[in-house]
Amino acid sequence: MSLADPVPPAAVPVTAAPLAPSRRPWGDRFRAVFGLELRGTLTRPMVWVLLGILVLLCWLMSRGELSIASGDATVGGKKAWLTSEFSIAFQLIMVVSALHGFFLSIVAGMAPLADDEQQVTELLGATPLSPAEYVWGKFSAVLTAFLAILLCHLTLLAAFSYLVPNPAAAEIRGPFAAWHYLRPALAFALPSLLFFAGFAFYLGARFRRPLLVFLFPVAALLVCGSFL
Repeated sequence: MSLADPVPPAAVPVTAAPLAPSRRPWGDRFRAVFGLELRGTLTRPMVWVLLGILVLLCWLMSRGELSIASGDATVGGKKAWLTSEFSIAFQLIMVVSALHGFFLSIVAGMAPLADDEQQVTELLGATPLSPAEYVWGKFSAVLTAFLAILLCHLTLLAAFSYLVPNPAAAEIRGPFAAWHYLRPALAFALPSLLFFAGFAFYLGARFRRPLLVFLFPVAALLVCGSFL
């Protein structure tokens, strides 16, 4: 290189731009399983049959044509208001154990078996989806759907009791209080739903036999009918 040749500029070090923090893949896959299972659960005919039964029960109870009594006024006992916390708790124990638990057990127990019926279990094993994402995504979706049904149940109880005019029920209807519905739901209904969903899901995922899934809610219904 001669003295007349220009001197090449010094190389400027290039600094890599910091990468933006990526979203957690675990959360993305969990949300995908959760959303797919939730949509599938809400479109099941059994869910809408349960909602229809609950609408009919709440309407009959608000009119006084159907009651789950816990006292006998003929022997001097005191009967609580139909909308009191005690009455709501007693109703929820019976209805959640007999109806919610029956339908929830079948839906939760069959959730792990749905992929076997559609022959996609092997495909799921070839994806980055982990067993924890699969199990918690499906279980959380089914439980969320039935918690929404429980909320609809409480809303129907309150709406039919206070918004639908029924002069004949004025003597059995007390003042409205939201805690009369929320406290029994948190104390009695929520633990029952967790038990039915968890045990039925375990039966379906562990043994992969639909017969066991259907026998569990039938046995639970017989026990509830005998002892509650």
